Amino acid sequence: MKQQWIKLSTRLDAMTLRERAMVFAAVLAAILFLIYTVSVQPLLERQKALNLQIKTQQNQIAGIDLEIAAKAQGFVVDPDAETRARLAAVRKEIDTTSAGLMAVQKAW
Repeated sequence: MKQQWIKLSTRLDAMTLRERAMVFAAVLAAILFLIYTVSVQPLLERQKALNLQIKTQQNQIAGIDLEIAAKAQGFVVDPDAETRARLAAVRKEIDTTSAGLMAVQKAW
């Protein structure tokens, strides 16, 4: 291993400054690519999957909210139901009284 390191060092020393800069840039690019591939890319893919899951769940929640609203409207109590019942009872009483008056009037 030490011999390989010395051989590599000798080859780098023999290069010009421009060639050394290009080798350094290439090694740096390779290291950054490995870091991106190993750590950043899986995180980005996981984030994308989680965002998709969130959107799916938001759509499900919106659907459930619509169902709840529809069912809630089915249970709405008519606030005028009591008044309408009293009105119907009064009308029936008026009809009964009117019929009784008509019978009395015909009897005369």
